Amino acid sequence: MIFHSYSNLFLIIIKMQNIFLILFILFKINLAFADLSKIEKANEAFNNDNYEDVINHLSGLDLKGNADASYILAYSNYELENYEDAFKNYLICAELGDSYCQNNVGYSYDNGVGVEINYKEAYYWFQKAKSDFDVKPYALTSLAAMYLDGRYVNQSYIKAFEHYEEAAENGFDRALYALALMYEKGEGTPHNYEKAKEYYLKAHQNGHELAFDRKEALEGDVDRALKIAEIYTTGKYQYDNIDYTSIGISIEQNEGLFWYKIVEFLNQRRFTDEDWDNFSNLLNNT
Repeated sequence: MIFHSYSNLFLIIIKMQNIFLILFILFKINLAFADLSKIEKANEAFNNDNYEDVINHLSGLDLKGNADASYILAYSNYELENYEDAFKNYLICAELGDSYCQNNVGYSYDNGVGVEINYKEAYYWFQKAKSDFDVKPYALTSLAAMYLDGRYVNQSYIKAFEHYEEAAENGFDRALYALALMYEKGEGTPHNYEKAKEYYLKAHQNGHELAFDRKEALEGDVDRALKIAEIYTTGKYQYDNIDYTSIGISIEQNEGLFWYKIVEFLNQRRFTDEDWDNFSNLLNNT
C-alpha cells in the first residue's frame, strides 16, 4: 500500500508537470500568435504610411529573428526622425543579412545619422551590401565617394572612377552624374567634355534632377549656370522645392564661385541682389 501510495503520488506529480508544460507551451503559442498579429497590423500600417502605428504595433516585440519587421520599424523611425531607434533596428536587420539594411547602416555610420560617424564601419557595411544586385549601385556609389574624399581609405580618383563606372552599369543616375563630373574635371580619367556631356545626358534620362542643367551650362546657358551656382552655394534653388543635398549635391564654395564667375563673364546682368550677395560672400570666404 505504501509503495502504491508513493507511486500514485509520483504519477500525480508527473501529470501536474505535464499540465504545466502544456499550459506553458500554449502560453508561448498564444504569445507567438499575438506577436504575429501585431506584425501583420504593422505591415498594413506601413503600407499606408502610418509610421506611428507601425512603431506602436512593433515596440516591445523581440524582432531579432525577423529582418522584415526590423526593417519596417527602422524605416518608420527614420521617417519620424527617431534616428537612434532607426539605426538600432537597421543594425538588427543588417546582421540578419538584409542588404538594404546593410546599406542603410553604412549610410548611418558614414553620415553620423543615429550613431557617431565611423568610416571604418561604413566601409565594412557598404562592402557587405554591394553583394546584392539591387543594392549594389547604391553601395558602390557610396564607396566611390569614400575613395573620392579619402574617408577611411586612401584617396584615389582612379578607384572612385572605377566604382562609379561599375555602379552606373544599370543606369543609376547618381553614378552617371558622378562619372560626368569626373570626365569634366579630369579626375581619375583624362578631361573629356564630350564624354562629360554624354554622361550628363544619360544621367538626365535616368532621372537626375541637375544633370541636364549642368550639361547646358557647359554649353553656355547663363540661366542654368546661375542655377548651378546657387545650388552649390546654398543647396537649394529659389524656383523649385528640391533639397539638392539630399540627392548627393553637396554645398561646395569653390564650385559655387566658379559658376558665379562664369555667369559674371557671360552676362552679369542676370545677377539679382541675392546673387551678388552670394558671389561677394564666396569671394570673401575663399
